[in-house]
Amino acid sequence: MDFLFINRAGFNGMIRFNKKGGHNVPFCKKPNRFAKAYVTKIVNQVDNIQKIINNSDYTFINQSFQDTIKMADKEDIIYCDPPYIDRYVDYYNGWNKDDENTLNKLLSHFEGKFILSTWHSNKYRENEYLKTIWKNFNLLTKEHFYHLGGSENNRNAMLEALILNYKSL
Repeated sequence: MDFLFINRAGFNGMIRFNKKGGHNVPFCKKPNRFAKAYVTKIVNQVDNIQKIINNSDYTFINQSFQDTIKMADKEDIIYCDPPYIDRYVDYYNGWNKDDENTLNKLLSHFEGKFILSTWHSNKYRENEYLKTIWKNFNLLTKEHFYHLGGSENNRNAMLEALILNYKSL
C-alpha cells in the first residue's frame, strides 16, 4: 500500500525509479501540495484499493515478461505495457530492440489474444517498429497529451498506439 501512496502523492501521479531502484519522482513545490485534505483523500483511496485486493483472489507475480507470457494459455488475454522503444527509457534498466524483438516473437506465437500499448508518433518522429515487426497486427491509435516534462516546451501531444492480434469492435 506504500507503493500506491507514493504513486498518488508523486508529481502528476508519475512513478519512476533510477538504475539503483530508488524512487526519483519530484514531490512538487506547490505550498498546498500536502494539505491535510489532500493527504486524507490519498489515504482513503489507498484504503479502498487495499479492501478490494484483500477481498478478491489476485496473485501478484514478480518475474520477467518472457516467463509471464509463457504462463498464459489460449483462453487468456495478455496486456503488455513495456517501456516505449526508442523513447527515453534508460531511467531504469532500459528497453532495447532485443527486448522489443523478443516480445514480438513471444506474442506472435501466443495462441490467445494480446493487446500491446506503445507510441505511434509525435511531431518529431514515428515509431518505426510499427512498420516492421508489428506490421502484421491490428493497430488502434489515440492522441494523448503529456502533462509531464521539466518545461512546457517538453509537454507535447503524442499519438499512442494499441497493437492487437484480433479484430477490435
